[in-house]
Amino acid sequence: MIIIKDGVKYKLWEPRHEVSDFEPMIMFHVRDIFGNGCVYFPKQKLNTLANIHSISDGFVVDFKRRKWYIVELKLLCDDAIKRISGQIVDYKNAIRNQKTRRRIYKAIKSIKDADFLDDLINDEEPDIVVIINSLDGELGKQFKEKVQGTDSRVKIVEFRTFAREGVNPIQVHIHLFEPMYQIKIEHLQKLTTLSIEETKKVSVGDNIRLGVEDSKIVPIGAKGKQIMMVLTKMNEGKNYKTAVSEIAKELNISYQSVSDKCGRQLTGSSKDFIVMVEDGTIIDYLYKKGVIKKTN
Repeated sequence: MIIIKDGVKYKLWEPRHEVSDFEPMIMFHVRDIFGNGCVYFPKQKLNTLANIHSISDGFVVDFKRRKWYIVELKLLCDDAIKRISGQIVDYKNAIRNQKTRRRIYKAIKSIKDADFLDDLINDEEPDIVVIINSLDGELGKQFKEKVQGTDSRVKIVEFRTFAREGVNPIQVHIHLFEPMYQIKIEHLQKLTTLSIEETKKVSVGDNIRLGVEDSKIVPIGAKGKQIMMVLTKMNEGKNYKTAVSEIAKELNISYQSVSDKCGRQLTGSSKDFIVMVEDGTIIDYLYKKGVIKKTN
């Protein structure tokens, strides 16, 4: 399968490692998958659960709608098909144990608390959600049959990634998935990743409104501010070199200092930076690199 965006081909990409390749993408897009107000808690950060082997890869808590989810991440393969039924049964059995619930509650509370969290985790039943990179072919069919045959209430989210030809998949990609919430047609624009065109509303140094409800972009440090200043100049129609030159002059620093932050220190080269600006994927990448952050 191929996606063509603005004449550029994006081919289906398969993550190699669940923890290092796949889970970071799910964590970054948790609000896009589950809705605003949701936070993903990976198992490895919930230290008090280290000895509970029947606990899933992570949990999602919807602090807005007061719901919670048991989340299992999978890369499609024979082993995933063999293990998924047993894992679902283990999760359901584990959650029936009140001591296990208390440990989950305490672990999540240590990271993010809310006045309703105790009642939610200890009294309400979670939904089980399996997020998988692909459901293609015979393996995909077998996986779905295994899940549905174990518990038809378990939701499967197919989270596909398409990478641009000739570019690092982590840097330039498109995700395709069906979210866990109802999409209203008139609000579709709010769900898209912020593109360079949307930075017309940006005032560098201030909180920047995202195209996502209740979120803002905040540049982190001098590096983040300079990069956002360059993006704003480019959005005004200036090319990369002109934008960098003008920012360097405004800040009374060298051209190389600004260019290094956008290129060598960030993407490896100014060419990759320009490609991501043109594709509208630069904001997504800046989040992953910790150059900007979302706040509520």
